[in-house]
Amino acid sequence: MLDAVRAHAPSLVRALPAHVSLLYPGPPPEAVAEVTRLTSALPPVVTCEEILTGEDGFVGLAVPELDPVLARLRDAFPRATPYGGRYGEAPAAHVTLALGARADEITALVRDLLPVRSEVVGPLFVENTATGWRPVSAPPP
Repeated sequence: MLDAVRAHAPSLVRALPAHVSLLYPGPPPEAVAEVTRLTSALPPVVTCEEILTGEDGFVGLAVPELDPVLARLRDAFPRATPYGGRYGEAPAAHVTLALGARADEITALVRDLLPVRSEVVGPLFVENTATGWRPVSAPPP
């Protein structure tokens, strides 16, 4: 699905593989064991059927199977307000398809590709560096 959006409008898609941000900003390094425990119930596969859109050109896919895990993480790390609160205090678990897009255009592009089933791999910790996002074995300090 990301490939379809990237082929249509490459500037709207981040240079990351499809993912769901479960905790952003991430937890402190000493919380790795707690995050691992709280995410131990991740389902092996998820199905995305609903397109989400936002005022700022956000287009994404809802991943409702991950909402319970997301709620546990938010309860454990209440200071980690997702996306600085831009999408409210508790945005739904989602895969971002595009940012800064004409939502109707991207929705029309991907609608016929639904539903999407995907294997869940993770949790993975990443950090944003001067050269972009990269995986790390534990949250950055």
